[in-house]
Amino acid sequence: MEAIQEQLDKLKTAKHACLDCGKRNGDYSARDPQFFVAECPLCGKQTKVTSAEHFGFFYRGLCRLRIHKARMERNARAQSKSA
Repeated sequence: MEAIQEQLDKLKTAKHACLDCGKRNGDYSARDPQFFVAECPLCGKQTKVTSAEHFGFFYRGLCRLRIHKARMERNARAQSKSA
């Protein structure tokens, strides 16, 4: 559960991302993206990155992780009630 929260925090605070992480966590929709070399805050690789804006601010990835976290919490509560 902590790993999910850590990923959520990374996505919420990331100002930029590499193309791989951005496509995995958002919808790429840039007409003329400005890439620059920096460390991707999501995967830690030193590579070309662009603004989070070009990936919809990672909305899809945030939603997916929030749903996954809620399911895990619900399952944990159900298991504690049955035990």
